[in-house]
Amino acid sequence: MLTLSPRELLTTTRAVRKRLDLTRSVDRKVIEECITIARQPPNASNMQNWHFVIVGDSNKKARLAKLFRKGWETYVNRPNAAGNLKFDDPRRKATQLKIMSSAQY
Repeated sequence: MLTLSPRELLTTTRAVRKRLDLTRSVDRKVIEECITIARQPPNASNMQNWHFVIVGDSNKKARLAKLFRKGWETYVNRPNAAGNLKFDDPRRKATQLKIMSSAQY
């Protein structure tokens, strides 16, 4: 298990997500710090049209997971899904497959 600060977690390679303990609860202060950090990067037309939803209830999490899995199935079968893009460079294709594996996790 990694012991990363919220800043390290959000600014380190995305591959870190496969090493997180997803069964452990997260302190509210840590979540709030993560949201503060996530709001920092530039965004389209400076519109800040993103939203954050914090869900602690296990039943709601399970229902949301079902919706996300349904969305994933729609995405993964699209021609423009990261793993379905065609590249002549085998290294680029390997990268795209790693992206899909990480996203699926």
